[in-house]
Amino acid sequence: MSVLIIGGQRFAAGLDWQRELVKGRAAGRIAKERYRPWTVDVGAQTGFVNGVDNPEGSRPLAAVLTAGLGSEESWAAFIEEDGKGEGPRRVAVLRGAAGLILPGGDSVFASGEEAFAALGNLQGDRMHLAVTPGLVEFAPDAEVLGVETIAEGAANAPEMVRAPAAGMSVGSFVLVLVLMLGAAGGLLWWLAGEDLLRMAGLGRKETREEPLVEAVVRTGDFLRHCQAAMDARRVSMSGFDRLAVACHPRFAQGVSKMAPGGLAGRPVLEVSWVLREGLDPRVYVPLAQDMLKRWPDAVMDDKGTSAAFMALPVVVERYRAEDATWAEPAEFRRRLDMALALRGFEIEYRDWGAEVEVELQTGRPLREAVAMLTAIEGLEVASVTWSPERDWVFAVRRTQAFHVRESEFHALTGSQAGSAMRSEQGKAG
Repeated sequence: MSVLIIGGQRFAAGLDWQRELVKGRAAGRIAKERYRPWTVDVGAQTGFVNGVDNPEGSRPLAAVLTAGLGSEESWAAFIEEDGKGEGPRRVAVLRGAAGLILPGGDSVFASGEEAFAALGNLQGDRMHLAVTPGLVEFAPDAEVLGVETIAEGAANAPEMVRAPAAGMSVGSFVLVLVLMLGAAGGLLWWLAGEDLLRMAGLGRKETREEPLVEAVVRTGDFLRHCQAAMDARRVSMSGFDRLAVACHPRFAQGVSKMAPGGLAGRPVLEVSWVLREGLDPRVYVPLAQDMLKRWPDAVMDDKGTSAAFMALPVVVERYRAEDATWAEPAEFRRRLDMALALRGFEIEYRDWGAEVEVELQTGRPLREAVAMLTAIEGLEVASVTWSPERDWVFAVRRTQAFHVRESEFHALTGSQAGSAMRSEQGKAG
């Protein structure tokens, strides 16, 4: 998230927009899970944002733009911040349709060049494009929005507020309160009232918001650890077809329904198999179980569908501005094309600024691919996957910093996940 000064007013941009209004405990839960403690309602949507740039008192830029452009069937607006000396100015880009901000349609880029390169040519028969005066050179046919008009719109926009606590609902709180008062009288309320309020998320806050750490993934180390784990572990089983192999620098708990707990946020090697058609599970499942005991975590159902997991060494570190290697899209593309285009890689470019900006596919051995990718400056690998249909696929982007709670950062960098192998008979894979 970024707070941009536009026409002298503070505007919040880069919000995570839901498709509907979210209130109460649901809003508190989203804010807690996504580390975005600030929220605002605009029209029929709720947006969430982190507190890194101190959005208190700012107004969501989306509110002003939807008020002015919301009647358009499909629209995009490129809004440049006020000048702050020499150098490029940041640009907020918002995209909407029929009065709504599209999910993922509220972003901030380092410059006009990067913003237009990331989103390409949005001008079309059904796309209304609007820009502030300093960006007219990128879209000569677009509607020009004066910064004074945008600033004036702030008066009618809501302010960013802290999301409610993800505690007990007010209705549940009232019910508990009535029962307790009826059972124990006013004395019990006098003794426990503050605790009840705190449970409901309505009491005094006793702790400050936990600070966030800005971190990055060490991609070279991640790829080398992935390769080493593949070399050290058997990824084939007699009588079983290997469905997929994946290495994650930051494992997302819940993505794999067979994954054990305790791996969230950690680097992980994951392999899955299925019993070949026509083979008897009563014969092959016990054999596979013996092999899977060599993995730190594994699970298998009674039909032979199985998966194994191994936590890898930690590959996140604190972000340091002096080590930044962020590249403009054109420069980053040049690096990839020069290093990979004629060396056995298929390169598919996606939206710049997205979670995955480029997908790389190759039939080369993993060891060779790792050596080539680690030599590319400013590249971050978000995942490594293998499948029988596509061989190796690398989801990559320009190196991006991310925010994590300080306690979680210390947990990630100070310990490793790992537990005994688990076997679950009779569970569907």
